Amino acid sequence: MRLNRFGFTSFGDDDDVAEQAASAILTFPTGEMALVSGLPKSYRIELSTEPGHAGPGFRHIQPRFPSSIKSFGVGRGSLLVRDDTGESWIPTHEGLARFPSTRSVARLDGLLPSKIFTVADGLPSNNVASIFEDSRGDIWIALRFPPKFALVRWVRILNRVEDLTDALPAWPSRAVTAYAESRSGAVWFGLGLGAAARYKDGRFQLFASGNERLLRM
Repeated sequence: MRLNRFGFTSFGDDDDVAEQAASAILTFPTGEMALVSGLPKSYRIELSTEPGHAGPGFRHIQPRFPSSIKSFGVGRGSLLVRDDTGESWIPTHEGLARFPSTRSVARLDGLLPSKIFTVADGLPSNNVASIFEDSRGDIWIALRFPPKFALVRWVRILNRVEDLTDALPAWPSRAVTAYAESRSGAVWFGLGLGAAARYKDGRFQLFASGNERLLRM
């Protein structure tokens, strides 16, 4: 559904949009807009066919995945990251899929990942919920394997995964629900039960709802 000064416009089968709930609506520097749907059992990209997202419809884009990948991340962070090099990253329940550099999202159609990051690469679990790229080009990875949650970072300059779970502030729920980055380069994480954590200068700080005290970890 799109809202402009004339009101709402709905998109459906006639516009090549599948009748599945859209889990994410994403825009990219290429001018493309994409809907991600089908989660968790499938991964569909519906790509706007018009520059500026004016309509009239969408084009179905289908990346290819190895047969070992059966389901996909459903977290509230980004479900498709395109980094500054043009590589694309997609969270799955069998690891983090990294796709070769392409000029556009449309060129992901039929493309296989160049790498699947798993526990063999340092992830504490293959169950990737969501991801986020910061201004340094590092990829933050939230993992979910209840009753435990984890947060790791792929450091681009080192090409290495760092597990930061133990450095997270003490809080009943470490499930990452949102991401943001400030102009100063601090990375913020929304946590369960009304808290937020800020990562700056190599350390986390916790802001808890209803508690004016800042816990420094």
